[in-house]
Amino acid sequence: MRVNAMRVLLVGISGLLIVTLGTAAGAVPRSAHASPKYVFGIDTFVADNCQPQSLIDQWATTQVSQFKALGANAIGLAFPLYTASLTSNNVYAKSVCNYSSIFQSPTPAVLASIVTIAHNAGLEVALRPLVDERLLKKKTPSSWRGILAPKNPNAWFKSYLRVLRPYLLMAQANNVQFFSISTELNSLAHAEIWPGAISSSRKIYKGGLEFTYSWATPVTKTWQGGTSNAIDAYPKIPNAKSNESVKVLVSQWNHLLKAQSIYKIPNISAVTIDEVGITAQDGEYQNPSVAGLSFKKHPFNQAIQGHWFTAACDFMKQHKMRGIFYWGPWLGIDSGLLPVTPDPKLATDIQPAGQAAIEKCFA
Repeated sequence: MRVNAMRVLLVGISGLLIVTLGTAAGAVPRSAHASPKYVFGIDTFVADNCQPQSLIDQWATTQVSQFKALGANAIGLAFPLYTASLTSNNVYAKSVCNYSSIFQSPTPAVLASIVTIAHNAGLEVALRPLVDERLLKKKTPSSWRGILAPKNPNAWFKSYLRVLRPYLLMAQANNVQFFSISTELNSLAHAEIWPGAISSSRKIYKGGLEFTYSWATPVTKTWQGGTSNAIDAYPKIPNAKSNESVKVLVSQWNHLLKAQSIYKIPNISAVTIDEVGITAQDGEYQNPSVAGLSFKKHPFNQAIQGHWFTAACDFMKQHKMRGIFYWGPWLGIDSGLLPVTPDPKLATDIQPAGQAAIEKCFA
């Protein structure tokens, strides 16, 4: 349950990604070269409103430099796709040349240029297509990609694979290390069509396919064959205090893992935390996937983010998981620069305390 690309209307979205290059049984390795134990990377959200490619490349170059300074050796490129309603059978990419437009899908060519910049800097790349939720929330505020219920699942999958095809072709042509074929599509995760969809995608793209669940969603996690396993981690800690220690936060994560069925993670050591993020505000431990809390009731507090990021890293290493992703900023936010001083206006961005936690984790 992401710190919403869904946090799309907010000024800055930040986080980081750490993924290991090992693969689950039957999955294609993410990289042909020798890999470190973990890939430490930063995830960015790429929204295209027809900006000049030179400007996008400038932002990407700055971000890559910033991420590498924190010790990253990978970058994730999340980007939006669209569907009109929860029951629609159609998924599509669309961009409108207007900064206020909802429609912001980058073309494969735009992403390919960013991939080249990342590879030239020595970073591995993950592509993460996301079914954007803003159209859904216009009709029903509680809607999100994890409860899609197309009237005709076969037609939905046909449409989904059609829109993914040019991105898969680009990923193959540009040696992208891994590609998320499913991100938080929990209500569709057990569809019988997935094996065929994965097989047809593999004919195009030979890299590492990932299949990602939202960890806190009440659905049994059943991993699809031929993919690496992943979760997007936004566990809710109802009774956590704002000054909670990292040790207590980790213990509460572990309590959820053991005590609540929705948090069960089969074969956890073969699973990557594909995404974890939190806004730097009091009260976020209770529901870290939600942004935009009232600052009057929930003051800015960068320690919330720093402690949460450290707890996530400790949890990942404690269970010998493949890695962890921290949800990152939009590509163009502040021209690709991370905040140098604590900034309440960019509460969803990676604050200095969050950067310090990430740098320590990556070290």
